[in-house]
Amino acid sequence: MLNHGLKVNNAPVSQKEWLDADHLGWIESVVEDLVNAIGWPIRFIRHQHGNRIPSSHDMVQDHCWVSELNDGDTVIGHLRVDLPDFDPPECSFQTMREMVELTAKLINACSQRQKMTVGYARELSTLATLDFTCSTEMNLIDRISNILDVAIDLSGYREAAFFLLDPHTHSLKLRVRTSQAHFEIPQTTRELRVGSAEEIILKRGSLVIRRNESSPYHNLLPEDATIGLGLLVKSETGPLGSVWFWDRRDKQPTEREMHVLQSISSQIAQMLEKVVLMKESAVQRRMQHDLIQASACQPEQVVQFRSETGNWEVAGICTSRFELGGDLFELIPLDDHRTLIAVGDASGDSVPAAMIMSTVRGSLRSLASSPIEELDDPASLMARVNNVLYELTPSHQFMSMLIGIIDTQAGKFRYTNAGHPTPFYSDECHIEPLQSHGVLLGVMEDVEYDSSEIELKPETLLVFYSDGISEAMNDRKKLFHSDGIVRGIKGCLRGTAQEVFEEIWSNMEGHSQGADEPDDRTLVIMRMLGTNS
Repeated sequence: MLNHGLKVNNAPVSQKEWLDADHLGWIESVVEDLVNAIGWPIRFIRHQHGNRIPSSHDMVQDHCWVSELNDGDTVIGHLRVDLPDFDPPECSFQTMREMVELTAKLINACSQRQKMTVGYARELSTLATLDFTCSTEMNLIDRISNILDVAIDLSGYREAAFFLLDPHTHSLKLRVRTSQAHFEIPQTTRELRVGSAEEIILKRGSLVIRRNESSPYHNLLPEDATIGLGLLVKSETGPLGSVWFWDRRDKQPTEREMHVLQSISSQIAQMLEKVVLMKESAVQRRMQHDLIQASACQPEQVVQFRSETGNWEVAGICTSRFELGGDLFELIPLDDHRTLIAVGDASGDSVPAAMIMSTVRGSLRSLASSPIEELDDPASLMARVNNVLYELTPSHQFMSMLIGIIDTQAGKFRYTNAGHPTPFYSDECHIEPLQSHGVLLGVMEDVEYDSSEIELKPETLLVFYSDGISEAMNDRKKLFHSDGIVRGIKGCLRGTAQEVFEEIWSNMEGHSQGADEPDDRTLVIMRMLGTNS
């Protein structure tokens, strides 16, 4: 019997294995984009092994702020924020600190994922060399060995061996053998080349070599063997290797023996496939856990707000189809009488959309901390958010968004719409859509947006929504459309913000009942209740 004492490579993935020049370059580019976005001098300081890790005292004493970068186990380096050389940046210290911490968390998450990816690749390589254990009572090598023992008992052959295909090296390597004859097996590593015995097995499914017959493959017979039978081990996804049987007796495989041994090869393939599925299942469980953790940071957003002065109110919801989504709703007080409202929808679904949305949300929150005189122009805000998204994401990742400033003192709503579904405005006499002003965010650099302004009178109603509402389909593939939203407004024209929301939402759900799984959905209603005294 072959010595089965193969070792599992349980050593953690080292930085040397996964932290390559591409990942370091990516970190540098993220830091550069962050500097451009918030204006503070930030540097990526890579940790060199053997160097002392700076203490929290060092961080406070020598620099404005330092955030650690790590892969979950070891330190990669730090994001270091130095004192500005000249005038302080527009972005406040508090916002800078939050943005740096958020960026560090994102880099850490990506670094951990990179490290895990390298680990998964090593696990797959381990599968190719069988240096792994199966999570059952018996490890995989012992189980295959037992199957080969059964094959010898049933077929009468004296020796059996399993060769595993390594697709990276285009070769097959001896991994398991069992014996009653103790043959010396020739060529324990076999190149998969045109005309080779293994290539013929992959094409035909089997190969018989008999010493008393002319064959170019006699060199694959052990010295004392007279016959050799090779069979393909194949799963639904492709070939996995070959299994060989040898005997001293000169015999021709019978139909029964072929059936038995082909069944043995199928069992080996199923066993190997099960190991792969178990590993994939473990990866999926880890990914699901990561999604659950991430979704806890992005819960369903139920909106119920009434201003301190009591002259306006908001009600609505921003919800995702999956654990994470790309819809955005923000309501940010700027001063006692001005409030920023933003509604957006990122391209794609789930994690990719959530990353775009988080980029825009962080940028918007950062800009909202700017001096109040810089926040009166939503078109300027939209242009700055667009440039941040353009710099941080590829061109196929974009977002629609509306930014508006509610000014209850002036009784005005000034807004800019970058390709988002047009909100509806109602003053109890009529219902009309608001204007759109420019292209989607992140598509082009240095876009100039326009803005519009409407009067906010008592009982004015504004309805904001994403395309998950207007494009909700019924089982006949008919859209709810903007007409459905208008019908909902008309059905509750004098209601509170909450009542108008419930009317539109219930109509939409009734329309789409029985249809396919919904998209991300946002519906927000703003109602003016009176003028500001």
